[in-house]
Amino acid sequence: MKPIAKYSALAAALLLAVVAVAAAVLVAVVDTEFIKAEASRAVREHTGRELAFAGDVRLSFFPWLGVDMDGVTLSNAPGFGDEPMIAARAIAVKVKLLPLLSGRAQVGEVVLDGLALRLGRDASGRTNLDDLLAPPARDGGAPGAPASPPPDAGGAEGTGGLGLLAIDGLRVSGATLAWDDRQAGASYAVTGLDLTTGPLAPGQPVDVALRAALAADAPAVQADVDLSARLDPGPDFATLAVRGLRLNVEARGAAVPGGGARAALAGDLLADLKADTLALRGVTLAAYDIKAGIEGGVTRLRTAPALDATLTLETFDPRALLAALELDAPATADPGALTRAALAVRAKADATALALSDLRLTVDDTELSGTASVRDFRRPALRFALAATALDADRYMPSGGAKAPAPGTEGGTKAPAPGPGDADGQGPALERLRSLDVDGTLDVAALTVAKVRMSDVRMTVKAKDGVLRVSPLSAGLYGGLLKAGLTADIRDREPRTSLDLGLADMGLGGLLADLLGQDRVTGTTALDLSLAATGSQWKSLLRSLSGKGSFALTDGAFKGFQIIPEAVRAQAAASDPQRRVEKAARQQRFKDITATFAIAKGVLTTGDTTLSADNLKGLGRGAVDLAAGTIDYKAVVDVTAVPRIPFTVRGALADPSVSLDTAEFVKGLALGVLGLPGKAGQGVLDTGKGALEGLGSGLRDLLGGGRKPKDGGQGATQP
Repeated sequence: MKPIAKYSALAAALLLAVVAVAAAVLVAVVDTEFIKAEASRAVREHTGRELAFAGDVRLSFFPWLGVDMDGVTLSNAPGFGDEPMIAARAIAVKVKLLPLLSGRAQVGEVVLDGLALRLGRDASGRTNLDDLLAPPARDGGAPGAPASPPPDAGGAEGTGGLGLLAIDGLRVSGATLAWDDRQAGASYAVTGLDLTTGPLAPGQPVDVALRAALAADAPAVQADVDLSARLDPGPDFATLAVRGLRLNVEARGAAVPGGGARAALAGDLLADLKADTLALRGVTLAAYDIKAGIEGGVTRLRTAPALDATLTLETFDPRALLAALELDAPATADPGALTRAALAVRAKADATALALSDLRLTVDDTELSGTASVRDFRRPALRFALAATALDADRYMPSGGAKAPAPGTEGGTKAPAPGPGDADGQGPALERLRSLDVDGTLDVAALTVAKVRMSDVRMTVKAKDGVLRVSPLSAGLYGGLLKAGLTADIRDREPRTSLDLGLADMGLGGLLADLLGQDRVTGTTALDLSLAATGSQWKSLLRSLSGKGSFALTDGAFKGFQIIPEAVRAQAAASDPQRRVEKAARQQRFKDITATFAIAKGVLTTGDTTLSADNLKGLGRGAVDLAAGTIDYKAVVDVTAVPRIPFTVRGALADPSVSLDTAEFVKGLALGVLGLPGKAGQGVLDTGKGALEGLGSGLRDLLGGGRKPKDGGQGATQP
């Protein structure tokens, strides 16, 4: 066997020597100028274009069969300028010779240096590729007719087929790609393109690195791009994985929000072409100081894409984001609001629906969790079950705060002029409300709105076929419990609204202290309301308001004034060893205040308002016109050792006039004065006036008015 091996090696060496000598002879005798001329002639005959070689063409035959060309250009189509459509400073391609003998093609690194590809479309829509892509005319056949199918080359198993094709790599440097669209009036360019790859072989992963500068004028944007990844095609290219993706973009220009931005995309993408799916693994996107993440996948990728993924937004500053985007942040009452946010959610979405689960949204000090979904985007059906921790809505109100509107003013009883169609219940806003399909619940552990603090807020919201309901609604309110239900029926031209409300054991002092800054009235409050109204504007709602209710306030006090005159007060203090009267200075305590009332056409009437306190009783009746913002109320106060004091409250709710019903007071006074000494009678009269002054002062403080009580004739009214 040794002689056989020895002679075989000698034969192989001799063969290689012969091939090398033959290659050297070929290099010496082959006329490259002839090759360039023939190539140019062939291109001209088949395309009408000019193929030019400004530099040399160098051939090699062993151990690589290759060609190197310098200064190669292909002319442009007529009407697209004098610059060549394709130009390259240098092109180098080589194939290893000996593997070809065994049916394998081993290509060395393919080099393209200074490649310039200029594509365009003229105003008529013709591109400079059209003439190259049109099928050539065959002899004896019409131009553009399909050519006969080529004979079967046999493939990997057939005669002359190459079973394997391997390329050592691709290197593109300093390339330019341009698209000039005269029809659309836009141009795009890729410049400074550098592309390198690792070895390329069927079914084998390949590393790719790319750098380039992008520019466009519609929209105006420039960007520097840096990309690297490993491409991993599966068998028969049924799958494709992009692993270790790193894409960095630095963009600038008028079309870039904020004028400039840096973005970074990273992660793994796994596409299964047979299953028609795309998996996203550890994908992150960072831009504008925000980092987003996605983990999941897309099914029905080529037909009806459907996403199922977990999305995250790491903690960021919304105000800083808006500033970076050159957008105005909301002017909130708290400048520190909207400075911290984060999100985590699982999302399922397709072209028709969206479902969110495992929702965790943080905004400042509030955390929101739960689920939400929208079915059928054409006619959205919203479903949600959400829960929030503490929410101070006042922080997010417009800066300066929202002031409560006075009756009869803009935002109070006078609403803005209705928009087109709104007055008859046919406005666009109402049409949108009629189409609502909502069913959801919202729980808030602690809620502050308009300075009013609530706890354990729970509500159910439903809307369907033009009927909106917020019921049940419950909340803890200053030691008490609020239960309510609101219904709006907007199926007809005139919407109908109803409210049922029950309030028990609420501390009124705490509410007023938060709402007004001082607890002018204290006590335990109970309230029952059943109201209904018709209309879509605030004024029409007030004018049509009807219903009934009851009110009770127990064990409380009016602070800052007293109705009981000083003489009676001193007498009570003399017999008060516990000094309760002294401690109650500048306030009028009471046991209870109760009333029932009815409302018809926006006018509230009551006939049984009662007040009960030590040495004091009161009874009142009257009416309040809610639409007009006026009051007409008569009351009688019985104070120990003082004749009954009748008085009237009339005028604007915001600034009423309090007047003594002198005739009735004199009648009562006469009964007590007759037979008494003059000074004693005068003392009783002064005591009655003192009680009225205390009452009037208290009413002015409670209602915010500035008028003084009047000591006029019977039925005296405000001037």
